Amino acid sequence: MGHLATVDRHGAPRVGPVWFAWARPEVLVVTLSTTARYRHIQNNPEVSLSVDAGTFPPTGAVLAGRATVEPPNAEDLMAIVGRYLPSTLAASYVHKYMSDEERVLLRINCSTIYGWLGSARRA
Repeated sequence: MGHLATVDRHGAPRVGPVWFAWARPEVLVVTLSTTARYRHIQNNPEVSLSVDAGTFPPTGAVLAGRATVEPPNAEDLMAIVGRYLPSTLAASYVHKYMSDEERVLLRINCSTIYGWLGSARRA
């Protein structure tokens, strides 16, 4: 799971957990068009995704760039959902998501990527 940062209409950062897939050089995220996240991206498409491996020493990455909103497609949804659910269950989620008119795909074109291992930052 990652944490997606957006900017609200007052310029304040907002962060929330998301399921994502890394499709180099892009990140794919599924969300709903009824969320604050969606509204923030409509006003300011610059976002950051932070991913932490949950290990010690700390290991993770930040991917930042511009998000575009698209209708979902089954292939990208399976790439996202398949990271978190067994394939038999993932297929039913993809089917459900494809029939949900409020579901959208965020495609983040990453312009900045850096990671860390322990206290050492890696560009």
